[in-house]
Amino acid sequence: MDEFLFYHVLACRFYPLNALNSFREACGSYDLNLLNTGWILPLRSNAYVGSFPSLYYLPIFLLWRSPDSARLVGLLFLLAQAMILARLFYRKTAVLFGVLLLFFPYAYQHIADTGPISFQITSIFLIILLTRRWFRDQRMHWLLCCTALVFLGIWTKLVYFWLLPGIALSVLPTVLEHAKKRYQDGTYVKLGVQAIVPGAVLLALLTTLFLSTDPTDASVRPLLNQVLGGEMYSLSELAKNFWNLGVTHALLNPLEATQRVFDVHAPTTFVYLWNAVMFLSVPILLLLCTFTGSSRRNILKATIYYVAFWLTFFIIARTKAAWAMHHTVLSFPFLILSVLATLHCLRDSHWHAQWKNQLRDCAGVILACFIAGNIAWYLTFPFEQRHANDDFSKVTLNRLLEDHTFASNHLYVVTHWGMYYYQVLFGDRSQAVVYIEPLDSMGKVHSLRNTAMSHGRKIAFLYDATAAAADLTLARDSFNLGNDTCIATDATWQMLLEDPTDSVCKTRKDPSMAAAVIVP
Repeated sequence: MDEFLFYHVLACRFYPLNALNSFREACGSYDLNLLNTGWILPLRSNAYVGSFPSLYYLPIFLLWRSPDSARLVGLLFLLAQAMILARLFYRKTAVLFGVLLLFFPYAYQHIADTGPISFQITSIFLIILLTRRWFRDQRMHWLLCCTALVFLGIWTKLVYFWLLPGIALSVLPTVLEHAKKRYQDGTYVKLGVQAIVPGAVLLALLTTLFLSTDPTDASVRPLLNQVLGGEMYSLSELAKNFWNLGVTHALLNPLEATQRVFDVHAPTTFVYLWNAVMFLSVPILLLLCTFTGSSRRNILKATIYYVAFWLTFFIIARTKAAWAMHHTVLSFPFLILSVLATLHCLRDSHWHAQWKNQLRDCAGVILACFIAGNIAWYLTFPFEQRHANDDFSKVTLNRLLEDHTFASNHLYVVTHWGMYYYQVLFGDRSQAVVYIEPLDSMGKVHSLRNTAMSHGRKIAFLYDATAAAADLTLARDSFNLGNDTCIATDATWQMLLEDPTDSVCKTRKDPSMAAAVIVP
């Protein structure tokens, strides 16, 4: 469900009555007062997540309002990455796209993007390409594009700061490649001057973002406080706890990519073998390249990318708030760069006939492990135990609630995190969705009742039957509630109606559709 959190601003703007939510995750609760000027803007979707994802998702959302359209965004970013990498390494886009799709933890995190990570990772590859073009053409607009990408990456989510050292390292090969030539032709001064303007623009944009204040308290700068409040492990703490960290588990178990939806299977011996192949192949192959006449520049480039991968993971691991695959995966683009650069070294090497055969065998083993492992993860994860809050009955309930007549006459009250961002973003245009967790005071009850009555709506509670019983005790005592008989009694996600006779199935224009969705 967290994959839809980043589009909360969109949900608030497209569905006007979602603004009735004055409880948890209320519309406008993360707005910022731009530089304390009184100009209130919806710049955040969450405390540390910006609203930029709502902008790039908007065109697709307007054409196709479905959870699947949000997952399409991840696929489109993967395709964009393949296109950029094809230009960087002179490979075929289709082949690279296939490899990225096959790379299970990487592809899964893009398609079910709980980061968000898709734009941030894509920006890394694009910055490297644009930097190369800047040195080639000596035109400042390429650098201004890089500035925009960095700003948008930070605005999307503050964890982009983790990536900046790796990005700086990754553009270093381009700098080294062109430095001598630009020094000799005297254009290094021009490039230096050109770099000043984008740097100033980035500083101005970030200053505007971080000095913007809370609309209700001018002394609070929410994003700046998020950055300054981040905690890091000391080196001794990191060494002591490294193997127990969530990000380490994610690095070493590809199925951790699914942990927001499934109970993850413990890693097997094959997983550890796969890890050895994944993380040790690059240094071993680069070592072979040093003895076979490969270009030192190409070896250095691949080495720098590989160092950037481990440096980025080190920064992530040191961050106390990092814990899941959607954090760990942010280091993977540098691993991908190092693999592609290593393949370029191998292609550039002058191999003796005997060595060529051995290398072919070695590459075959590596490729077989990569393919076998990823196919295994794709085949395995559907059989993991699904979390209750992502049970398929949530989809069933959401489809029922799309009915225009029912949505127009009810106030949907979500009492569990697992449903709110899903329902608030995908439903009938007339819907009104509020989120209360827990419903534990008469003040909330009175506020809820007044909101419903003032808009001529009845209340419909949406809840996870395996987790929300305690939250609904006060609701049952305060309202005349009954379960909607349209929903199977053994379904995880249920609905309590203020008027038990007002079943959603009665209002559906297509009875066959109603019948089709009763059973989850």
